[in-house]
Amino acid sequence: MKKTIKIIILLGLAVIWMVLIYNLSGMNSKNSNGKSTGIISLFIEDALDVTNEYGITSSHPTDEKLDRAAKLINAPMRKVIHASVYFVLAFFVIAFLNIIFDHKKYILSLVLTLIICAGFASSDEFHQTFVNGRNRTIY
Repeated sequence: MKKTIKIIILLGLAVIWMVLIYNLSGMNSKNSNGKSTGIISLFIEDALDVTNEYGITSSHPTDEKLDRAAKLINAPMRKVIHASVYFVLAFFVIAFLNIIFDHKKYILSLVLTLIICAGFASSDEFHQTFVNGRNRTIY
């Protein structure tokens, strides 16, 4: 594949991923928490169905217990997903920069990737200050 095509594809993937992150962070906290809790709840139910089917467990918790479990797992899972989303962004950016520099300037690619991703993350945290029910995260 030609270098130009690789550059266009990787740049496109990075930009699309940034747009996805920006749109997801534009959801208010109630909607965002509700969606992630709902997804986790479905995952727990599916996991229980599979383990029950294979005889690993024989658990049939109430909807109240499933809801409590999903809420308990929600906060740490959101942190893991947040880190994973930015890992994918960093992967796209560093791959793009490595193609630009013909795989010869790894340290420069790494430093630029850190600057680009940190800059985007900072601008996204600023963006969240304008979303109802969200605030920026300071670590």
